[in-house]
Amino acid sequence: MILISLPPAILMAQQVKIRGIVMDAFSFKRLARVSIDAGKLKKLQTDSSGLFELNLNSAEKLTLRFSRVGFKTQEYKLEPGQETELQILLEPFSNQLDQVVVAASRNPTQIAREVNSLNIVQPYLISNTNAVDLSDVLNRVPGVTVIDGQPAIRGGVGYSYNTGNRVAVLLDDMPIMGADIGDVRWNFLPIETAEQIEVIKGSSSVLYGSAALNGTVNVQTGWPTDKPQTKITLYQGINSNPRRKETIWWDAFSSPFTTGGFFSHKQKWNKFDLVVSGATYANRSHLMGADNYRARSYVKTRYRLSKNLSFGLNGNILFEKGGRYFLWNNADSGALKPFGNYIVEDFYRIFSFDPHVDYTRGKHKHAFKSRMYQIHRFVDEQKFPGANDAIANLYALDYNYKTYLLPDLFFTAGTYATTLWAKGNVYRGTFAGFSAAAYAQAEYRYKRWTALAGSRYEQMGLESHKETTGLLKRFGLNFEAAKNTFLRINYSEGYRFPTIGEKYVEDRVSSINIFPNPGLISESGFTAEIGVKQGIKIGNFSLLADFAIFNQQFDSMIEFRFGQWINPIENPQIDFFRTIGFKAFNIGQTRAAGYEFSLSGEGRIGEVLIRTLGGYTYSMPLNLSTHPQYKNWAEYSKAFFSSMGQLDSASYYAPILPYRNRKLGKMDIELSYRKWMLGYNWQFYSVYEKVDEYVNLLPGVTDFLRRVGAGDHVHNMRIAFTANENVRIAFLVNNITNLEYATRPAKMDPPRSFNVQLKVSF
Repeated sequence: MILISLPPAILMAQQVKIRGIVMDAFSFKRLARVSIDAGKLKKLQTDSSGLFELNLNSAEKLTLRFSRVGFKTQEYKLEPGQETELQILLEPFSNQLDQVVVAASRNPTQIAREVNSLNIVQPYLISNTNAVDLSDVLNRVPGVTVIDGQPAIRGGVGYSYNTGNRVAVLLDDMPIMGADIGDVRWNFLPIETAEQIEVIKGSSSVLYGSAALNGTVNVQTGWPTDKPQTKITLYQGINSNPRRKETIWWDAFSSPFTTGGFFSHKQKWNKFDLVVSGATYANRSHLMGADNYRARSYVKTRYRLSKNLSFGLNGNILFEKGGRYFLWNNADSGALKPFGNYIVEDFYRIFSFDPHVDYTRGKHKHAFKSRMYQIHRFVDEQKFPGANDAIANLYALDYNYKTYLLPDLFFTAGTYATTLWAKGNVYRGTFAGFSAAAYAQAEYRYKRWTALAGSRYEQMGLESHKETTGLLKRFGLNFEAAKNTFLRINYSEGYRFPTIGEKYVEDRVSSINIFPNPGLISESGFTAEIGVKQGIKIGNFSLLADFAIFNQQFDSMIEFRFGQWINPIENPQIDFFRTIGFKAFNIGQTRAAGYEFSLSGEGRIGEVLIRTLGGYTYSMPLNLSTHPQYKNWAEYSKAFFSSMGQLDSASYYAPILPYRNRKLGKMDIELSYRKWMLGYNWQFYSVYEKVDEYVNLLPGVTDFLRRVGAGDHVHNMRIAFTANENVRIAFLVNNITNLEYATRPAKMDPPRSFNVQLKVSF
């Protein structure tokens, strides 16, 4: 009897009972028919309620694999010997055509039906590439460059030191630009909480006002789900020595390095939602004196008083210390040293407070947002005795109303107003200004058609000067020509008011002067485009191909020009280097037309998860005021096609606009197989074919541009290992070939770097 009863007792001791539920990680919807694979032991599916129960007769460690078409396979490791209850969250694959964007129309819209060109950047591209601020991410987007903090899209604008941005940057649908210079503080944006970044290409002033002349970037941060989530990322990097050893200014024990970290926590308590995040960063730069240290903290709150009414307060604060590096000393041994060994260290405190209220009544939605945004630069009293701190305050209020006037007619309207006050130490005096705008837009969707029309009227002022934009207009049409094929055409106008910095700045950077020009007038223009989106489905892999032909045309374009602005004969007492520098001018009418192809995709082929984003952009930016013959499209087209290879300097050098990369190539691809991830990134920047003639007088610029040839190819790689569902470690190499390159003349980009990243989530 003992021998007969013993085996069942052993089996009972080894039995493991598992119950659980499987849900969509985004919507928390219960998932039926999810396959559960416990190896050779047993296979089953979840029931119609997403529930499962499994009895396993094994005392060994077990690995359960949960899979369903359209979702990423997830593994869960079990320890033996105890009853276990599981909650499994499966992340859905992204159907590229079904992705939803907000900023392009201020209304959640399927990307396939948008009338504008745009790209969506998913959080993985931020996290897995170890991007330390938003500019690092945007430099991986087709057609976009960020050089010295200035974004440009499709060659519509060029690098221009100290001018305000012509690409509006939004944080949760609301502009966040400096009050005095109109710049973007990229490291101020809490990218560690971003759920999606939307890049809209072309003029967007109808919806977002003055700064959106060339495009818009919207950072959408997320809210907590039912399950609290905490993420911590730590990283450490070190630079290689550059190829030319004569440029090394550091010793063997003080090589350039980067270290820092991010954290975020999302949680909800009954009706209260909380998001807390932060970042630290320390960089000993490869450029002498350009070290940077910063710390930032971000808080986002929402109280849902009822299903119709919610309100909250967001806050962000940054402390930063860094050296301003503008020009190299020379292109040889001084390539990484500042011109004249002149460095100014800046210390900033930047903060924002954003109260917000959302109210819904039936089909009517009201959103109230406000923002107080301050940039405070503390003066170095030892170097500049008696100088005052620089403070720029911006106060903004945005009201947006949305409703369906008819079942297929969506209407949005609103007002946006700002006041600013700024006291500078690189411009003289204190300035006050304002802007007030009203906008409206209607979007009609019927069967395979989407039609959009909008307008904006805005008044702006600075001190005693005031002006209005007139009625800015926007039109667009999208047609689903076939299954997964969408044609579009759009026209959108833009406008930009000169900033305080452009008109009144009087500064000296690296022994180079910045001269004021109070006579600047506003820029205006438009973007017109035709394009096609094609969705491609291969099993569980979804691709979105996009091709667009665009024309960006601007009047009274503001650009900085380098030259001699003080006559040395009339002022012999002034040193020569005090007579030259940069000064902002209205250069007249410009056109940058071209084409762009982009490809994005996400999905699984077999057990390999593939994610990709890339494209190629070609543009021909010409000055139509100095060369009016190119206003004729026949002449412009001849120049366009004749110069698609190397620029014919004899024919087209004179009208070409300076400081532009006419050709841009970008590609990022990431492969994940079980616990391993491998990623590769390629970026191509064609050479600046034209710079100001006085820039060529700077030491080594002409020879350096000649060495560059057609342009620079930059390669980056990354590999990661996921130890378990909570821990991941990655190794990244940027600039693999250790290329010596400069995305703008006289300022070298970093040599090769090796980086280690640790991510922990719970």
